[in-house]
Formats: sequence, structure tokens, C-alpha cells
Amino acid sequence: IYRKQQTSSQIADKVKDMKSVLAGLGLSSIPVTAAETWPFYDQTLINAVDFIMVHIFPFWEGFEVSASNDVIFNHIYDLKKIANGKSIVVGETGWPTNGDNYQKSVPSIQNSLEYMSKFVCRSISEKQDYLWFAAMDTPWASTNNASNVEQNWGILKSDYKTPKYSGDTWFDCNKVDFSSSPSSSSSSSSSSASSTRVNSQSSSPSSSTASSSRASSQSSPTTGTNTATNTPTGGATTSRSSSSGPTSLPSSSSSGRSLSSSPLLGFYRSIHNLISFFI
Repeated sequence: IYRKQQTSSQIADKVKDMKSVLAGLGLSSIPVTAAETWPFYDQTLINAVDFIMVHIFPFWEGFEVSASNDVIFNHIYDLKKIANGKSIVVGETGWPTNGDNYQKSVPSIQNSLEYMSKFVCRSISEKQDYLWFAAMDTPWASTNNASNVEQNWGILKSDYKTPKYSGDTWFDCNKVDFSSSPSSSSSSSSSSASSTRVNSQSSSPSSSTASSSRASSQSSPTTGTNTATNTPTGGATTSRSSSSGPTSLPSSSSSGRSLSSSPLLGFYRSIHNLISFFI
């Protein structure tokens, strides 16, 4: 929708088609969603999906990192007002570690760590599920884009094993101030769809089934999260926002669809790429 390649009605129809396919296979308990950037997740798409998967990048809205924690959560709160009680998963968010500034957004290792620590700790506190963008740097990514940052979103360097941040403990949520700032200029009402910049590498607003299992190896950079990184092809880091370990996967209260059953989850992990291809 963001790139004007499809309308929300077209994507909603594909979601409905996928539900029909799954029902025909006896797999109607598998939840289906579509990933889209926050200003374009309208009521038509919300009504079609089982849970909302939204991509939010305060960096591409041009905010200073100090305001960005409030920016992303204000967008989440606004979506909750129209979500009809459906769960919301942040499909992608992150902060680049190198490149050119975008308005007031400055890419750096320190700013990336500040954004990550505040977002992760607040997500744990508010039980907000998310996928972190990205697990590792992608040197093959295009350099022909705004701010020249697309290669530099990883928490690991491009060798797939070396962390960018120093020390064994990157941050401690007991010491991170992630509280809301009432005086912050980050109110979502001050942002508009036209100010949102989501590059094709840092956001994928194409319809897909829930991909919370984009993982093959475990990595736990911070106390209180269960984090998994995907295979060495770049991409998102999956996290369940619970201080006591993984939570159940999102489900729609209206449809009863759930991925929390372990046999179903194992099967889903083996076929979700195939399902994504068909929609």
C-alpha cells in the first residue's frame, strides 16, 4: 500500500483467499496477517487479518533518537484504538548504525543502542511483541537510497557473529529510562503518512502469513527477552516481549486462531515460506 502497488482491499482479498486455502487443508487454526507500514493499516485491512503486523521506523520519520521511543508507542496506541481488540505485532523496527542523517535522525552505534534499549525494555514492560530489524548487516543491500543506511541495520556485523555493541551485557532494563515523555515532540498526531519514509530494504509491506518463526539460531543480547536471529541472509530478529520467557503467539479473539500449540507451531515453521509465496 505504501508503494502504491496494491490497495488495502486487494491485500485484504489475498488474506481471505489464504484463509480459505488453509481451511481447505484443515489448517484453519493458523492465523493469517499482512505486514504494512503504520499510516496505511486501515480498517479494511484490520478487518481481514487475524492480528496486525505493522512496520514502524521513527528514523524514517526524521525524529531525534531521544524522541523515538514515544513516537513508535504512540503509533501503536493509535492503532489499538481501531484494532477491534486484535493483537498488534511490530513487524519491523530498528535504527541504523552508519550512513547519512535523515532530517533529525542520526545513524550511529550509540543511537542504535539507545533506541533498542528503550524500545525493548518498554516492550517487555507493556508486553508488546515485535520483530527487530535486523539481525545482521547486509553489505549487498542497495546504496542508492535516502541517507545511504540500508547496509547498516544489523545488531551483528556482516560476518554474522560479531556484535556491534561492546560488552557481554548491552543494557540492563533496570537501569534504562524508557518512560513516556509528556513534553516530547513525538506525538503521532504530528506525523503524517507523507513524512514516513520506509525503504524497500528496511520494510516489507507485502502480504504474508505470520512469520514470528524467522529463526534458526539463538542469541540473547539483553536480560528479559528471548531473541532469535534468522539464517545468514539478513532480516529481522524475533522477540517475545516477556520478562519470564516466550509468550504465546498472537491470536484473534474473534477467530480463535492461535500458534501457541507446539505441534502446529512446528509444522507452521516448516511451511510458512511456502504459504507466503502463494499470497
